Amino acid sequence: KENSSIVNLKEDSMRILEEAVGKKGKDSMNFYIFVSFSLGTHNLARLSEMAARYNGILVLRGMKDNSLPATAAEIETIRAELVSNKVNSSSLALIIDPTLFAQYEISVVPSFILSEDRRCYVGSSCLKVFDKLVGNISASFAIEEFARNGALKLRAQEMMRSAR
Repeated sequence: KENSSIVNLKEDSMRILEEAVGKKGKDSMNFYIFVSFSLGTHNLARLSEMAARYNGILVLRGMKDNSLPATAAEIETIRAELVSNKVNSSSLALIIDPTLFAQYEISVVPSFILSEDRRCYVGSSCLKVFDKLVGNISASFAIEEFARNGALKLRAQEMMRSAR
């Protein structure tokens, strides 16, 4: 059973990345919600639902207990919570990327980032435009705040109009 969970996790990660690349246009944005397993299954499922509404992605710094099987098991628990809430569990878009935590200087979760689709690496001189909010808020509130006051307000306004 552990092996099938690991295979499913790998397949899901590849699907998420392929879909993200396929949806991107030249003026695309990324909406990230930085999270941790410490937020708990219920909160992670809720944030996953919110991320799906805005084509966002949950971002983890690392694996649960530094274990792929433990991580896969936790993700399956989140999927089960989504199913119990009558949400399509395939809407769970989650990646593990510690470089994004460093790039956006994330030290508190949840944190919400709306960013240009331009990858900048830690230590590079790349200037990146992004909006950031931190705290126990909804994705809707974050997008609304970005639409009012953000550097990427026009894109946030578009996201609000097209939210599923």
